[in-house]
This record gives sequence, structure tokens and C-alpha cells, in this order.
Amino acid sequence: MEPLAEDVEEYSWREVKLPNLIPVVGEPELERETGERRRGRDVLIAIDHGPNSKHAFDWAMLHFCRLADTVHLVHAVSSVKTDVVYETTQVLMEKLAVEAFQVAMVRSVARIVEGDAGKAICREAERLKPVAVVMGSRGRGLIQSVFQGSVGEYCFHNCKSAPVIIVPGKGAGEESVLIGLPRGKHSGFYTLAGNDGGVSAADNEVEEAKDRSTMPERFRYLAKEAPDKPIRWPWFIVAFFLLYAWRAVAWELTNWKQVLFSIIGFVGYLLKLSLAVFFHYLGDPITSTIGYIESLFYLVRTFYTNIVAYAPVQELTTIILLSSTTLAIAETVVPNSISSKRNLITFAGILGYLVLSGSIPILLFWLLLLGIFYFSHFIKKEDVVSAALPVVSTAAAVGEPWLRGLVMALYLALAIIRHSKSSKEPKEAVAATNGKRVPLPLLWVGLAIGTHLAAKWARYRHLTWMIA
Repeated sequence: MEPLAEDVEEYSWREVKLPNLIPVVGEPELERETGERRRGRDVLIAIDHGPNSKHAFDWAMLHFCRLADTVHLVHAVSSVKTDVVYETTQVLMEKLAVEAFQVAMVRSVARIVEGDAGKAICREAERLKPVAVVMGSRGRGLIQSVFQGSVGEYCFHNCKSAPVIIVPGKGAGEESVLIGLPRGKHSGFYTLAGNDGGVSAADNEVEEAKDRSTMPERFRYLAKEAPDKPIRWPWFIVAFFLLYAWRAVAWELTNWKQVLFSIIGFVGYLLKLSLAVFFHYLGDPITSTIGYIESLFYLVRTFYTNIVAYAPVQELTTIILLSSTTLAIAETVVPNSISSKRNLITFAGILGYLVLSGSIPILLFWLLLLGIFYFSHFIKKEDVVSAALPVVSTAAAVGEPWLRGLVMALYLALAIIRHSKSSKEPKEAVAATNGKRVPLPLLWVGLAIGTHLAAKWARYRHLTWMIA
């Protein structure tokens, strides 16, 4: 009877192109690196897209690999012909290769193999003959591992070419890293290191890598030594002496209460003295400022009360109509006359309010209006219509009825004459001003009317609600 041939699973792979990483170092370090690479080792690291695989890779870079080693990155997939899987794995392996070069200055070779993960890793180990196979645990539970098996357990029991190092995940706490030796040399496993990287027992190869620093000098500043715990017990001695001194001074003296009250009184005296000095130099300005603010508040309240209670709506409406008519006549004959004389119109409106309230005499009022006309016509060289605009608008607003009619008629005749003369002369281009604004006196009068009507409506509605 002929023996049956054992089924051999088809083995296919796909190489991954990694970037060429050339160290930028001085000539002596390049010579030392070339000499060490002759004694370099091959380290096989099984990777996937999970966090435990990345943790195993980081552990190998920090605690196992050295300068002259070559890291073989192996990823097992179901099919190597899928471009999406290849591109995703290529990005991952390029990132790991760059990290390996930056941390441990090791060269990386990447390959994607097809087939069962455990069998593919064992075949790669048989082909490469590495010094060790590093892999992470997938974090399966006990029941899931029993029914589905574990890649780490399979490699741990079936890899015959190299020791297998299984690094637990970050959530494993202080669990130990397992090292499985190839069958035929030794049996069992040894506890190498906890999850935090501490060493308890290991073979000579790992001990040698642990004892000798393999990190290049330009990367050693990244390795930070954990600080020692602060020493706190000397503070207890200091506190004891402080308590003893306080007891000796405050409690063993017979007059400690009097001393305490004297200190409190002295501090209170200093506070009173500082307050007195402050008010001596800054009291009058502060008091005056408060008085000015209070006077301004009462003035605003008086204005508001007078507007609400005594605002003559009909008279204010007449003022708005007459002033608006005057302004319209001036703007028709001389464009931009209002915009060019806003300040003078505002000043004339204030003079009109002061003469109505009796704050200034009538003679001074007319003298000031004549001064405004003289300044506009003879000093600023403006035409008669523009120069007389502040005077006419104020006289039409606050004058007697006969004076209002006379002023309006004369100003209208003056505007007609000015317009007839200007129509015969060649016209000059006048730049139009955008956004013409109403003079401030008209705005104030309109605000007074609106405030009075709003208060009257609110008072009426309040009485209606009370009756209802």
C-alpha cells in the first residue's frame, strides 16, 4: 500500500514596496553602523490593523530590536489579489517602517502572505530563520479561544524555526510576555517581561539586548527617566518645630491675649490711616464726580418729565413743518447746503431753545444769529441763500407768527432771485453727497413728540386696564 501524500496548502505572497530611509549622520557613525550591520539579526513581526499588533510592534522596537537588525513585517490575508487590502496594508507598513527607522534605526522589509494566519507566519519563520517571532494577542476570551483557536497559540506550539514572543495587549495589566522556544531545543516557556517592559527572567539574547543601549545618540533625549517620588517626611519635622515654636511663643507667654489684641488694634489703626489718607487726597474729586453724575441724572429726568407732561405737540409739529420748508427751499436752490452747514444749524437750534426757555435775552439771540450769517457769508464766502439758512430756519421755528410769515416770504423771494440768476450762468458740476442726514434739532423735536405720544398712550392703556 502506498502512503498518501499530505495535502500541501498553496502558498502565495505579495511584496510591499517601502520607502528608502537613509540616515543623515556623520562619517564616523556611518562606519560604526556598517560594522554593526554585519552582525545584524532578522526579527519577524506579525502585524494586522488592530491595537494589540501595534502594541507588540512598539514593544519590539523599544525592548528587543537594535541598530543592525532587519525587521520583517508580515501580514496574513485571505487573498493577496485584492487591491484595496494591498493599498491599506501598504500604508500601514510604510508608517511602521518609518517609525522603526526613527526609533531604533532598523531596516524594514514588508510582505503580505495569503492563507491561514498561523500557518503563514510559521512558513515565513521557516523561510527567514529569524532570531524571534514577535506577535500580539488578539484579546479573545477563554470560550472564543477554545472554539475558534488562537493564532498566537498555534505559532507558540507549531513554530519550529524561531522563538515566539507573544506580547499581551495594553489592557492586560501586569501579565507576562510569553516566549516559546522551538521544539527539539527546549520545552515550555519562560516569563520575560511584564506589560510595562520590566524584565524578570530571559534567555541570553534578550538579556544582551536589554543591558546594552541600542538607541542612537540623537534619539536618546526622547527617553525620559521617571522621576523619583517626592520625599515628604522632612515636612513633618518642620511642622513639629513650627508647632512647638508657636506654643512656646503664643501659649507659654502670660500676656498672649493682650499681644494679640494689640496687634489687631494696630492693624485696624493702619487701615483707618490709609482710608483717611485716601479720602484726603481723592475724596473731593470723587465727591465732585458723584455730584456731577447725580446732577446729570436729575437733568435728564427733568427733561423727560417736562416732555411727557408739557410737550406742546402742535407747536412742535409747526416748528418741524416750517423748518423743513426752509431747508427744502435752500436745498432746491443750492444743493448740499444742509450737509455743509449741519453744525451751524445745530448751534442755531440750541440758541432757539435757550431763548424760548428764557436762558438768554432776545437781543443776544439776534446778535448771535447775525454773527452766524456774517461768518458764513463774509468769512466762508458762501452765497446769501446758504448763509441765511440757519438764521431763517431758527427764526421761522421760534419767532412770532407775523415774524414767521415775513421771514418765510423774504427767504422764498431771495431763493427765487438766486435761482433765476443761477439759471442764466453756466452750471458747475456739484458732487452729490450720499446719505443726507436730518439736522439734529429736527431729530430732537421729533423725539420729544414721539416720547410724549408714547407716554400718553401708555397712560391711557394703564387707566383702561385699571377700569377693566
